[in-house]
Amino acid sequence: MQFTINNIEVNLTSKDDKVFATSIDVAKVFKKEHDKVVRDIGKLIQKDVAKIGGMFFKTVYFDTYSRNQRAYEMTRDGFSLLVMGFTGEKAINWKLDFIEAFNKMETMIQIPQHQVPLTLPEALRAYADAEEQKQKALLQLEAEAPRVAFAQRLQKCEGTLSIRDYAKLLCDKGLPLGEKRLFERLRNLGILMRDNKPYQHYIDNGVLAVKEGIYINSTTGDDVAYMQVRVTAKGQEYIYNKLTGAIK
Repeated sequence: MQFTINNIEVNLTSKDDKVFATSIDVAKVFKKEHDKVVRDIGKLIQKDVAKIGGMFFKTVYFDTYSRNQRAYEMTRDGFSLLVMGFTGEKAINWKLDFIEAFNKMETMIQIPQHQVPLTLPEALRAYADAEEQKQKALLQLEAEAPRVAFAQRLQKCEGTLSIRDYAKLLCDKGLPLGEKRLFERLRNLGILMRDNKPYQHYIDNGVLAVKEGIYINSTTGDDVAYMQVRVTAKGQEYIYNKLTGAIK
């Protein structure tokens, strides 16, 4: 069954009373490279094959050069898990449009064929059920928003260095500052505040990232939140140039 989402024709299929979307359509709607979507699905499956493996099924398609390429079909749960971290101004609307399409398709396959076309009362009931499912999905997305934001902050920390490790790197480059002196220089340069937290400007510009987490106090057994400043690849070059005077 075809649906139009973000001006893209999306085809949902059904098998054994389950509805499936394809990684190809998801990539098109959310303006992602299909190879990266396939890679992300593979990473999700590796995290818990027993639970997540049943949400995605390998398939193939022919590209413009008539070559076999890998793709996935995914259930509603697989779709929800995959797009949890997709962001962007219109991403939430596309997620809801997909969920609404799943709802409509599931409603259709649950109705015995002899009942199609629906009577007016049945059609109104089906529409009401679909709207109820849509509202539940919206509430679920809103509830998951803080967890998604936290996961996105952690993702941004991949490939970054702690201040201590960056100080070691600078030492190798002929700037033997050490961790404490580096913190001091970053405060003097106006990159860090007095409490060693980065100014938001440098986070927004991709110079620094903040990693947050929780550890267990070995004495009290309490959970303790922590924050660690990380230097991105862009920030490593920027800060080096600031320290050496290449950037005024």
